[in-house]
Amino acid sequence: MSLHISRNVMRLAAIVAVAVLVLFAIVAALAMRDAVAAAHEVESAQQDLRGFLHGGDLLHVTRAQVGDAGQKLDDAAGRLHRDRLLLSPLFPLLHVAGFLPLVGDPISEAPDLLALAQAVASGGAELAHGVDPLLAETEGAPPGTAPDLTAAAPGARLVNALDAGAAGFRRGDASLHRAIVLRARLHPESYRGPLSSVRRQIGVLDNDLAVVVRQADALALLPPAARTLFGFSGPRTYVILGQDSEELRPTGGFIGSAGLVTFDRGGLSFQEYRSSYDFDPLTVPPLVPPLPLQQYLGAAAWYLRDANWSPDFPTTATQVLSFVNRATGLKADGVIGFDSQAVTDLLTATGPVTVEGFPEPVTAANWFDLTTRTIFTGQNSIENQLQNYNLAKGAGLGAVLRAVLSQVQSVHGRQLLAIVDGLRKAALGSHLQLGLSDLQPSTWARLVGADGALSSAADGDVIAPVEANVSYSKIGQYIERKLGYEVWLNRDGRPERSQITLTYKNTVTDALLADPANRIEGSRWDPAAGGFQRSPGLYADYLRLFLPGGSRLQATAGFDSPVLASIEQDYGVLGGLLTLAPHSERTITCRYSEAAWSLPLGQYRLTLVKQSGIDQLPVTLAIHLTPGSGVV
Repeated sequence: MSLHISRNVMRLAAIVAVAVLVLFAIVAALAMRDAVAAAHEVESAQQDLRGFLHGGDLLHVTRAQVGDAGQKLDDAAGRLHRDRLLLSPLFPLLHVAGFLPLVGDPISEAPDLLALAQAVASGGAELAHGVDPLLAETEGAPPGTAPDLTAAAPGARLVNALDAGAAGFRRGDASLHRAIVLRARLHPESYRGPLSSVRRQIGVLDNDLAVVVRQADALALLPPAARTLFGFSGPRTYVILGQDSEELRPTGGFIGSAGLVTFDRGGLSFQEYRSSYDFDPLTVPPLVPPLPLQQYLGAAAWYLRDANWSPDFPTTATQVLSFVNRATGLKADGVIGFDSQAVTDLLTATGPVTVEGFPEPVTAANWFDLTTRTIFTGQNSIENQLQNYNLAKGAGLGAVLRAVLSQVQSVHGRQLLAIVDGLRKAALGSHLQLGLSDLQPSTWARLVGADGALSSAADGDVIAPVEANVSYSKIGQYIERKLGYEVWLNRDGRPERSQITLTYKNTVTDALLADPANRIEGSRWDPAAGGFQRSPGLYADYLRLFLPGGSRLQATAGFDSPVLASIEQDYGVLGGLLTLAPHSERTITCRYSEAAWSLPLGQYRLTLVKQSGIDQLPVTLAIHLTPGSGVV
């Protein structure tokens, strides 16, 4: 009798065990099916929103597209939420199923996998919902409808739209941060056979999640940052720097002009723009300039126009605020710097602008030549009328700024979005830089890469060439550059030695020099004579190479001066002068060894930093491996 009972118990146990295994399989199949389906929905929606999620591009998506993508993500999140509720009683059993061969890890991780998919889908949906009010604000009026000229200023309208979407941005950001935590719990490398598709989907997610989360962080911070930036927490005054890329300096160009703007509740309550020389202090002694500016620019004092000696814009912004305070007593709330390309990007968005005193509208295509002729070189130029270079610069450029800001203040619909997108492009190209004092705006600018910071690259290799034109010449467009970099790695992926080769070519011709409208000019400071030597078409460049901290110089060639080694922003810096006469070419080489860094063994990462004010820098890389090594 006992034997019979024992056999029945054994049969029952076997049946239960088989049932449990079958249940495991069914549950795993359901979880994997929904996860794969949701992943496809997420991937489809992400493709629709890729420009927005990766770079903040809203100009090339419509409200309907964003709405459709948000609906896909909502559907995926809802389905996954239902599956989690239905299967939640079995989750304790799934968590202890890791002992099963082949399928143990995927089954035990099914709850987290479902939660991950739901968090990603929910996060994307919330971001799409959050941006809807902004797209609604910036959609054009129906055809034939005149714009409402009594509407609030664009800054106020943007802030109101961002406030309406703020809750969605915050919820989306929180969901995506939860997704990062859940992803860290998974081991997709163990997903085999029919689960390989899940492993591939997780790989796709890994490639994009960090970028999307950074964008979500920026969106969550944008509404309060915009309120502060546009003066809803009290008026905010910013220093505006016009950086002339034709006379290249570390953050984009020579600061030939500067001004002040004040935002109050979304509108402009004050604006002025003038020659940077007008900010020279009259009642306090000038500061001592950096040594290279003394040696090669002949600068006996340091003023606002030369404040951007550091390529790190936050550092430059601090220096600018100090100069403005010394000259005017004003404590401004930040610095907005722009170079020549930023002007082109903005005028592309605004369209032609009518400027008082200019013979024709200012456009993205003609602004540089037209302003040069109208202010300086034309027969009836403003300079000829006023007989004063600085007054002419202030009057002419001030008129341009007033006209552009007036047009910006009156835009509606898609043109408003086009202007926002033009500023976004300028910031992504380091042509527009924001050094803001308030915490939320400055953090937002850092997240979107608009702060112009020379970030530390201590966990890998880095090259950051930084030029400073010290020849008093408007010659930027005539200088061609090429960068070559060779590095020899050991078996662990660590550089044993490196070599940088920079080639410069001065393409100025005699015909260009003969035309005064080009304003190429050029002078060389002669310290022995204590004066300047006129050198038309000369490009004198104080070049600094920012390298990984601890790098040891082995040899240099091509400089016209001794090479000075220093430390800036935790970088090792090599600096020296090179001069380039018209029709000439020069090659600079530097060989050095690098210090160890914190990357895992076997990994190599190289960061190339493009200087503001330079559009392109052709690069050739050669990475030498030890015999028997390969690249994965």
